[in-house]
Amino acid sequence: MIKNNNASGFLTGERNVLVDNVKGLIILLFAVTNIYFNATLSFDMPEWAIHTGDIENIPFWSYLNFSLMDFGPAVFFFLIGLTVFPAFSKRVARDGSRAAFKHFFYRNAAIFGIFMAITFLQNKITDGTRDWDTIQSVGFTGLLLIPFMSTYMRKHTWTRAVAAAVVLLLFQFFHAQIYMFHGWQGGAAACVGYLGIVLVSSVLADAAKKGVTAYAAASVLVVIAAVLSDKYFGKSQFFTDYNTTYMLMSTAVLNTAYFVFYILDKIVIKNRPVPVLATMGRNLMLYLFLSLAILAVLELFLKDYPLNPTQLIIFETTTVCAYVLLSVLLKKKNITFKL
Repeated sequence: MIKNNNASGFLTGERNVLVDNVKGLIILLFAVTNIYFNATLSFDMPEWAIHTGDIENIPFWSYLNFSLMDFGPAVFFFLIGLTVFPAFSKRVARDGSRAAFKHFFYRNAAIFGIFMAITFLQNKITDGTRDWDTIQSVGFTGLLLIPFMSTYMRKHTWTRAVAAAVVLLLFQFFHAQIYMFHGWQGGAAACVGYLGIVLVSSVLADAAKKGVTAYAAASVLVVIAAVLSDKYFGKSQFFTDYNTTYMLMSTAVLNTAYFVFYILDKIVIKNRPVPVLATMGRNLMLYLFLSLAILAVLELFLKDYPLNPTQLIIFETTTVCAYVLLSVLLKKKNITFKL
């Protein structure tokens, strides 16, 4: 769906512009790493960056027990948690509760269905065997989130904190039963853990609204929870069998990075949109589709053509420039793509 920002009411002052800026940065990183990881390369990538890299003796990464690219799934749900509850409350105030729940259901069902169809077609074209992917998890996790969108849950941060703890503990202690519904990249089973990330992130977002001290305190508690999970529940597991430690550890690290942007926003940016990045962030779904299209090109046309470092840089630079130019055009026309 294409919307004019003024007509839709999505004015800059009404948005969490910091989140838009961060989303834009994530899009650029996602585009670059998407090419980096999925292209056939004539050289080796650093172990700390790739899926299932040999990180046993690399400081920091060995403690996390997952690499840079393994943050990918958690990023989506951390960002969703930062905005989903206030955005839902705004829609309730504008359209009423029933219409808001209906829109939320249809939107997440559409994301789930569209990307399931894309995965099916991708398998048919490439003779692949994937039955699931991270974007399907976004839609399915959204559907799991519906019972938590009540007025009481939206207004009371502590209820979401308790709900997050319960969800993640259930994900830990009933892991085997939940993983009867596993699939590629965790499948539907991993979405229970992703639900925990969304709830934790929403609590952190509420703390951030209260100021640096409250946000810092909440952030420390999440780090402590991640460390305790690592100690008592075991190391992070990921990719096919995501566990509670991965959910908490990835959230803790992502939130630490977000905290840095939060401080910069308070001191320097002051909730102003960063050119290009903010526009990309507001059009997240469009750029995800473009990134999937790039992945299709890599798999269909460049699978047997190894890229050397120079060719990889050219490919990635061209992609980033195309994203920037598109962002400039969207900003000039005042257009936002929404699903």
